[in-house]
Amino acid sequence: MIYAFYLQRSKLCLEFEQLEREINSFPTVMRNAILKHKNRADQEANILGKLLLKYGFIQLGFDGNALLQQLTTDTNGKPSIAQSSLSFSISHSDDFIICVLTSNPSIGVDIEKITPIPQEEYTFLLRKDEQIQIAQSSQKDRAFYQLWTQKEACLKADGRGLSFPLENVFISHDIASVDTTIWYLEELLLSDAYCCTIATNTKRQNEIVKQQIHDINSLLSSY
Repeated sequence: MIYAFYLQRSKLCLEFEQLEREINSFPTVMRNAILKHKNRADQEANILGKLLLKYGFIQLGFDGNALLQQLTTDTNGKPSIAQSSLSFSISHSDDFIICVLTSNPSIGVDIEKITPIPQEEYTFLLRKDEQIQIAQSSQKDRAFYQLWTQKEACLKADGRGLSFPLENVFISHDIASVDTTIWYLEELLLSDAYCCTIATNTKRQNEIVKQQIHDINSLLSSY
């Protein structure tokens, strides 16, 4: 089972000052990482992502505060929960922020807003066969972002992120390979204007339970 909690910032009555107050509830390491972002929009997205994570913990019956305190990162910077079978991933793009949780050993999610992108801007990122595949698509921008989110979701689940060459992530329909590891891909439809992909290392068909947050107080009151 995969649980996906997400929100649209534009649909929330949101004051940044509300979020700033929430930072004080976060563990010191998490708080410092958020404050390193100089851009206010990036700070906001990171705070909301962590609030979604905390909300998800609570919805699944866990002590959200305790699990936040157990967050740690490995040498590649991949976050995880110490002494817990839960795994999670957070992504944001423009208006959308999403957090996915599961009991699977590894999970990754990536969301991207579909915007026009000239081919020359991604030729160095993709293999020639992938470039041809996009060029032949009737929806080139969507085809690019679908492939991008598939690859990035895998690398987030893998833990190496974009430090690993994108061209070395091989996609075949809903299966991907990174080195010798196989990842299973599931598209998550949140909006026609976005592409979103979840990657897990389990072969069975995962049921995805989606919940959109419509009221910021649902997150703030989760504390």
